Amino acid sequence: MKKMYAVILLVALAISTVSCSKDDGDTIEFKALQISEADLPESFSLGNTYEIKVKYAAPDGCTYFETFDVVQKDTTIREVVAIGSRNLDLQCDQVVVNREESFLFKVVHNQDYLFKFWQGQNTDGEAQFLEIEVPIE
Repeated sequence: MKKMYAVILLVALAISTVSCSKDDGDTIEFKALQISEADLPESFSLGNTYEIKVKYAAPDGCTYFETFDVVQKDTTIREVVAIGSRNLDLQCDQVVVNREESFLFKVVHNQDYLFKFWQGQNTDGEAQFLEIEVPIE
């Protein structure tokens, strides 16, 4: 029986090694994307889940949306950063592309929420945010 587990483990390891192998030399860069707008409801109800739509700017034609990084800074304060990826080996149009994505947010606290959407950095290198407060009904 132990031999069978060892064989299964070796096969699984071999498959995962082959399926994850990537030797094409691509250089991928991840970067924060500037958020220009966010569409939130006028109010939240405890226990409900809401779709939050976000408009952001991709700096060129080769930068694609990956995910949102939503960080809980306090009980009901959330910092939201749109994360994009770019293949540095590709030639790209240097035209800013405005796009929209969304994420789901579940209300778990019976207090007003403050969302801080990352908009870039000022000349001193400090993060700038679009702040939107959503009250609880």
